Amino acid sequence: MPTEKRIVYVEITSWRGMSIGAQHFYGHLRGEKDGQEHVEVELERTLTKRSARALKKLDGDDYDWEAGDTTGRFDDEESIVAIARACWREHFPEADTLILGRAVVAAPQPVLEGPEDFKTRVNAWVAQEPKGNTRSRAWDDICDEFWDYFRAYCAEAEHG
Repeated sequence: MPTEKRIVYVEITSWRGMSIGAQHFYGHLRGEKDGQEHVEVELERTLTKRSARALKKLDGDDYDWEAGDTTGRFDDEESIVAIARACWREHFPEADTLILGRAVVAAPQPVLEGPEDFKTRVNAWVAQEPKGNTRSRAWDDICDEFWDYFRAYCAEAEHG
C-alpha cells in the first residue's frame, strides 16, 4: 500500500434510509499526522438559533440545544464538504490533497483540493464512473489506470 500522508479523506456517513427517523449526515476527516496513521477528526458545526430550535424539536427533552452549541449532525452533505474545505489544512498541515471518499476504495473519488494536474486527471476519471450498479471492462481499466497513477502520486510525496 502506498503511503497516503499527503492525502486527507472527507468521509460522510448517515443512517438515513436505514434507521427509522434518521435525518442527519456526519462527517470526518481522516489522514496521517505527526507519523500517526488513521487520525480522525470529527467535523462539527455551530448551531444558530434556528438550527438549535430544530434539533430541540427533534430531540424533545433529551437535550437542551442552544445557539452556539456544536454538533456533528448535519442536514446535508454539502455543509460537511464546506466545513471540511475550510479546516482540513489546520488539522493536517502536511497534506496537500483533499478527497471526498474513503481510503479503502481503489477507484477514482472526487478530488476537492490538491495539485491541479492530479485533481483534473482524477476528476475526469470520476466523471466516467458508470451509474447504478453496472460494471464494465472499461471501468475496470480506468480503476487499474487510476490505481497506478495514485500509487505514483503517493510515492512522489515520499521521495520528494
